[in-house]
Amino acid sequence: MVSTIDGNDSTEAALLVEALDRLLHQHCAPDVVASIETGAPASAAALWQAVQGAGFTDLLLPEADGGAGLRGTAVFEVLRLIGRHTVPLPLGQTIVARALLPQALWPGDLVALATALRTGADGGLVCPHVPHGRWAQWVLAVDGADAWWLDCAHAQASALQVPRDLTATLRWAPGHGGQRLAGAGPAVAAAAAAVQAALLAGAMAAALDLTLAHCAQRRQFGRALGEFQAVQQQVSVMAEQVVAASLAAEAAWAGDQLTPAWLGAALAKARASEAALAVASTAHALHGASGIAEAGGLARFSRALHAGRLAHGAEDVWHRAIGQALLAGGQTLVDFVRAA
Repeated sequence: MVSTIDGNDSTEAALLVEALDRLLHQHCAPDVVASIETGAPASAAALWQAVQGAGFTDLLLPEADGGAGLRGTAVFEVLRLIGRHTVPLPLGQTIVARALLPQALWPGDLVALATALRTGADGGLVCPHVPHGRWAQWVLAVDGADAWWLDCAHAQASALQVPRDLTATLRWAPGHGGQRLAGAGPAVAAAAAAVQAALLAGAMAAALDLTLAHCAQRRQFGRALGEFQAVQQQVSVMAEQVVAASLAAEAAWAGDQLTPAWLGAALAKARASEAALAVASTAHALHGASGIAEAGGLARFSRALHAGRLAHGAEDVWHRAIGQALLAGGQTLVDFVRAA
């Protein structure tokens, strides 16, 4: 499961990832995911307490502050693992927000990353379509060059009318008591995009594994489904999408900085969102029926892929932003690609 990990001692980082994998296997089984998706507070609390109690929210904190000091590809591996397990809480976002926030603000609760929009001149805010917003207790939201630290206890939440979807729109009235974090907007925006790209990479890899197993086991016309050349071609294209998205997401986290560079995060989210749609579509086409997809476990991954694709902007949003950055930079296309 663990591939190349840099930025830390690779053995220590791999052990941390494996320990998290074991914990999620134990506390985030498919039945737990289903329970939390359908709104069970006890299941959500038990999963969160298990992760927090084991200290995994401190993975990015410096060792001097009691953390593991993870950087680089090790962060990607942690986030991809969370995506593989389709953790139905904003766990990856919380781990990153924990390191971005001033120590005095850390509440020990679940934190979602979002974009804040003004509702008028009166100081009201709305964060539309917050990923995992149904279970978030705090939101770290981008507002241009700044960010807002917002308590969900003071928000009005409205969930999408989609079964088991964890997304929610959160609204704060004037006088919400949120705290502005000056200059934090770009770092939070890049982190949100890069976190989601890594989560998508994990969910896509898991969907591919399920599809490979299904094609090996299901038989049609006396042969395994995977023996048909047309099916093999579709699986190959699906695998190409998974690898391309994973490489882009991994590259966004390369280096020793705490948060990814904006351009790397933008490219990662654009590529992962584009791949998510193709992977989900192919996986369902090869499973053949919604009942089979639900029974075999694919449905929870496809829900995560479609929600994650839209979170923080789908591929067209990021393609436009990357194009605008190219035009504004005054570079040749070759120099722009080299810099990316």
